[in-house]
Amino acid sequence: MNQIKTLTLVCFSFFLAVFSLHGQTKFIQGYVMDENSGDPLPFAHIVLENTGFGTVSNREGYFRYNLPENINFPVKVSVSFVGYANMHMKIDDTRPRIFNLKPEDAVLSEIVVEADFVIELLENTFNKIAENYPDDDSRYKGFYRQTIYKHDTVVYMGEAFIDSYKSSYKRPVMDSQIEILKFRKFTSLPNYEDSIKFYGGVFNTYLADYVKLKAHFLNPRFFDKFDYTYEKKISYAGEMNYKIDFEHTETDAGGTILINENGLAITNIYFETIDSVYTESFFRGFSSANVNYAKLDGKYYLNNYDIKIHYVNILTGEKFVFNAVYAVSEAFLNDASPIPYRKTAKYRDIFMDSPVDTSSTFWENYNIIEDDTQIKSFTSKYEPDPPAVKTNLLRNLPGLLENFSFQVGAGNTWTSNYLYPNELIAYEHSDSETEKARYVYDDKPVNNLLFSMSYNITRLLSVNYNFAMNFFSKDSYIGHELSCLYKARIKHYGNPMFIDGGLGFSSFTYKKHPEFEKRSQTYPFIFRSEDIYYAGIEGRAYFLEAQLTYFPERFIGVALSAKLAYIAEYSWFYKHNEDRIHDHTYRAFNIHHENIFFKDRLKPSVSIGIRFHPFGAF
Repeated sequence: MNQIKTLTLVCFSFFLAVFSLHGQTKFIQGYVMDENSGDPLPFAHIVLENTGFGTVSNREGYFRYNLPENINFPVKVSVSFVGYANMHMKIDDTRPRIFNLKPEDAVLSEIVVEADFVIELLENTFNKIAENYPDDDSRYKGFYRQTIYKHDTVVYMGEAFIDSYKSSYKRPVMDSQIEILKFRKFTSLPNYEDSIKFYGGVFNTYLADYVKLKAHFLNPRFFDKFDYTYEKKISYAGEMNYKIDFEHTETDAGGTILINENGLAITNIYFETIDSVYTESFFRGFSSANVNYAKLDGKYYLNNYDIKIHYVNILTGEKFVFNAVYAVSEAFLNDASPIPYRKTAKYRDIFMDSPVDTSSTFWENYNIIEDDTQIKSFTSKYEPDPPAVKTNLLRNLPGLLENFSFQVGAGNTWTSNYLYPNELIAYEHSDSETEKARYVYDDKPVNNLLFSMSYNITRLLSVNYNFAMNFFSKDSYIGHELSCLYKARIKHYGNPMFIDGGLGFSSFTYKKHPEFEKRSQTYPFIFRSEDIYYAGIEGRAYFLEAQLTYFPERFIGVALSAKLAYIAEYSWFYKHNEDRIHDHTYRAFNIHHENIFFKDRLKPSVSIGIRFHPFGAF
């Protein structure tokens, strides 16, 4: 029976080789099977030996890999699967091969294992993460696919080829830098805009990297929250691995950890949990993740994962399964450079909003996880979307709002001795040239509260409105600013930091109230509090702005801003009590106004604030 199955696969693969070349002349393909049963082995790891190039088999055990331009036949291929002996093969053409992997029996522990042994093993493994995993920045190119099954039938599929950047495994943080090189989607969900939407799908490249994120079940600080057991060793990637089972003491979470016997590196993690998460229409239940690590130049890295999340529509009882799979096809573990910010994907990017392309040659230059029969059936029957239906504002509102951010803070603006009124002079009504009394203002900075709103036109360009108002003294300052800023990321690992720079326009009104204890001693009656309200300036200015923002969280940023404004237009004014002033004329004045040079029109200011991004900044 197994021989018939194998012969059928070979014949089918020959036809596949002829009719599915996709314009490529250099590729390898084949099936990964269980030697005893002939069953396919899904997500087996296929790698070109001594390189970071490879792929995984699909759910039917089939794989295909386009060789890089600098690699020619013959090539040596290694195939591995958990619980099976590695298989090596030399391939010198594009003919399909059958890889029959031999199961390796688990080796039971010959001694009674104490709990302390398991904890010590896990502690030693945790302490060797920095040694066993990349200690330098790394880049990975790979294929990502997310699929939604409704009652075991495919109703949606989105797929992409992505380039991802990770900092050293010494930094247990999510470095959110992913570039989507090419992507498409298929859907048969009615009104899918109102159906399930999954954010951050491609970012599972980080979220599923339990080793880099130092997941609780790997971290000694949280060992008391889990029960660990060890009974046997199993084979994976040509070496024996400790198999550690774990369960959370308070929830239904649990799984297994495979630890390399020789180097104490984590090679596989299976994690599952039962969530009780409700939304307005959906209940989220059982979820699982199977994560595999591969070795290159003595270092391990996340190579592939298979994630499943089960949902139930509370209103209709319909059952959905969300499945996300990923496989690295090229790994570069040393001296990798960050991805330019303008090319990075946002966490909230949704594949359901991506374009449709049913072309059979869509992926001809990329290495992907080959479609299985169920996915092929779904995409082959797929027809392009019907003409777009206009959606109402409420449906589009989340997409519009996610580009907004808000800021509140405090600032300091320096007044100009050459522009702002620093004197108020009283004249006789009958003689407007004869000064009767003079009130001198103190020059001092203006402290303001700031409120800001920004809208991102693109990833790099934003329009900002700022409102500044002085609440700290009886002097009054009100400013309105409109600016356009260009963004650049200057901190690429850990909590990110951005610098924004650009140009803006502002209008302002500054009212200076007299301090009556300093009024004229010669004619004190001339500057009575009930007579003079204020003197002031109105103006318009152009400014340069630079802003530095640090994000301790994805939704919250701390922003430090500096501006240098050029006051282009201005006018002085004052306000007095018309009913009480009969004998004198008043005028706001600046003693320096006859000679106002460029430098005298400059007005610097600084501010600090908290920036809030309701939908995440990156």
